[in-house]
Amino acid sequence: MNDLRNRYQNKGKGISMNYWVVGAMFGGRKDMDQLERFIGDGCWEYGYEPGEQLVQERRFREIKVNDRIAIKRRLGKGSKQIEIRAIGIVTGIEPGKTRVSVKWLVTEMNRIVQSHGAIATIHGPFASGDPWTNQVFSI
Repeated sequence: MNDLRNRYQNKGKGISMNYWVVGAMFGGRKDMDQLERFIGDGCWEYGYEPGEQLVQERRFREIKVNDRIAIKRRLGKGSKQIEIRAIGIVTGIEPGKTRVSVKWLVTEMNRIVQSHGAIATIHGPFASGDPWTNQVFSI
């Protein structure tokens, strides 16, 4: 957990672009996988009702245009690894909604990386010079 906390340190330090690792399975269920819809619609959506997940909601509100976003999938309960499935750039924020527009740069990925605690729906912002961030977002 300290490893993940250290990655949040770029917050408020004048960094113009942030990196986010997000999920695509509503409720954590494989039968609710939204990846294909997100790719097809050019978007990413936060899948909770307002007030349901306050920490996740706060993180969502910090995402901005030009931020980088990677969709991940947890590799089973207790796994210390995640699969990076797609990488894109946030191109728009939909006011009053829990959805951002994304230009997907790479899809159909299956890059396996250490999770470093990035298990919940939204994690970030991450620093660009961090080796883990570079591993997740390299194209």
